[in-house]
Amino acid sequence: MATEPNIEAPREMPDAIPHATQHPMDRLERTIGGIMRVGVVLSAVVLASGLVLLALGRPLGTRVLNVGLVLLMLIPASRILVSLVDAILRRDRLLVLATAVVSGIIVWQVLAKIL
Repeated sequence: MATEPNIEAPREMPDAIPHATQHPMDRLERTIGGIMRVGVVLSAVVLASGLVLLALGRPLGTRVLNVGLVLLMLIPASRILVSLVDAILRRDRLLVLATAVVSGIIVWQVLAKIL
């Protein structure tokens, strides 16, 4: 008499690191990753819309393309700002100083182009 093979349903794998003991940088990386994904998708949609408008001969297409490019350029700046806020919350003085300097340079460059 043959016995049936022991077939168990696959078990779900527990998180490798319990949520309570995750490193604070994991949270920052997830946040930055989410911002980057949303930013890229949003800018791609706006850029595609601008291209469609241009293909249809609408003068608004150029303006929409410019907005899409600005959104794309804001993604790295938003990463720096999120890092600055996270460093402030974690009271990491060195990182606060470094990201504040970089943020200041970005703001200075943008204002120099506008004014």
